Amino acid sequence: MMKIAIFGAAGAIGRVALPELLNRGHNVRVVGRDVKKLDTLAAPGVEIAAADLADPAEARRAANGVDAILYCVGLPYHQFARHPALMRCTVEAAQAAGVRQLLLISTVYPYGRAQ
Repeated sequence: MMKIAIFGAAGAIGRVALPELLNRGHNVRVVGRDVKKLDTLAAPGVEIAAADLADPAEARRAANGVDAILYCVGLPYHQFARHPALMRCTVEAAQAAGVRQLLLISTVYPYGRAQ
């Protein structure tokens, strides 16, 4: 099985993906900024890693030693301009760590307010 890091694990998508990955036998590193929220995800097979993905060193640390990254970072509307920088940091961290699989799961929200 694989070791998979969920970037944005404490959000809506990460919370749904985590039990599915565990049920499939994967080890999972949950990554996010708020360690208190991450602590609510503690379970056998789960590693908790607090990291600010806007910080290249922290993103590299979060990516180190995993086979794949599931990127499901969510941001409030007023912070959407941060998406490209966070994704750039994630891609560079994945490359530096030798991670060969990066899956992006997003919503329509980065494209603007739903109408």
